[in-house]
Amino acid sequence: MTNNDIVVAGPRVIPGIRTYDIFSMMLNTAVMVLPFLLARRHLATQEAHVQLLRAFVAAGLVYSLLILIEIRLSPQLHRWLYGFHAHLFGQQVRDGGYRPMVFIQHGLRVGLFILLSVLAAFTLYRERVASKSAAGKLRGARDTAASPPQRAALAFYAFLWLFFILFMSKTLGAFMIASLFLPIMFLTKARHWRILSMVFALAVLVYPMMRSAGLAPVDRMYEFAQSISADRAHSFKFRLDNEDILLERASEKPLLGWGGWGRSRVYDPVSGKDLSVTDGTWVIVFGNAGWAGYLAQFGLLTLPAFLYMSSRGALANSIVTQGLCIILVVNLIDLIPNSGLTPVTWMVAGALLGRYERRPRGDPAKPAPRRRPSRDAPAAPALRSGSQSAV
Repeated sequence: MTNNDIVVAGPRVIPGIRTYDIFSMMLNTAVMVLPFLLARRHLATQEAHVQLLRAFVAAGLVYSLLILIEIRLSPQLHRWLYGFHAHLFGQQVRDGGYRPMVFIQHGLRVGLFILLSVLAAFTLYRERVASKSAAGKLRGARDTAASPPQRAALAFYAFLWLFFILFMSKTLGAFMIASLFLPIMFLTKARHWRILSMVFALAVLVYPMMRSAGLAPVDRMYEFAQSISADRAHSFKFRLDNEDILLERASEKPLLGWGGWGRSRVYDPVSGKDLSVTDGTWVIVFGNAGWAGYLAQFGLLTLPAFLYMSSRGALANSIVTQGLCIILVVNLIDLIPNSGLTPVTWMVAGALLGRYERRPRGDPAKPAPRRRPSRDAPAAPALRSGSQSAV
């Protein structure tokens, strides 16, 4: 009940948080984490992770056909079916062409979805290549399905096609993330991917602190955006300016935030006009719930990346599971500039946490130290041949 005060900005009056609102927020939180809990229970195996990756690839391939239509004809499918555009049409015009939206709210989310499909296809390709040696032992066996080498080729073709679709989607941020992660994933083994996941998960978790202290390299990123496109640099600068005023507003209640009803936004004190634009999920959560809510939500999402750093054996070398962890971290990186938090994000996080919790006993995070036999312990008597042990 730290937000029961009324926010007044000119003619705009926003009421304080009531007891009813508290229960409403609790219900919304329970619904939000439901995919996480279900995936933690039912998608916590190697086979389930393979199916998740296949689902990403299959959905990306199906959606790629609709994306090609909108690349050629402009984002019109949503208007043709529902009678209106899901977002401003002008924001989808890029570099003399169009950024497709299909049936998703914004073209940026389409780019994120295709990016995750690209990473899933590449992970499946690496997994199929790694299984060729095992498949060679079964060459003589009859199998009506495609052999592992053939499945590797199919995964590679799917990866190339989806990467082409990502490039044509004109989403610079998603393409830059792919250009950063794919070479590292190609040149390193799966057990090294967990280091990559942990580093970026940590960066996401402490981003509000770095942003407030001026340690985030946003100026260099702005200069890089200027070297590519003036329009994209202007869009990026607009986001940074809004983050600054929203962070200043959030600093007034840094621990628990302002609560809901738009109380964390910035309004003109005379006209009451909303002066802020919230793009990133992180700044929305940080403004509404403060550090407590941010660490609770993003801490739960980044937890698998930290846990897998301590994994050993088969779990650390699992291409499928470590690739799925990369997909989760990439989605979290996108939550800094954009609001791409979906139930799929929670589902992937839950599946990863469940797999870690079910790791084999012979594959502990920290192997137990070997116990040396005591010198004073009596030696066990030798059993005679033919004698039976008592039960």
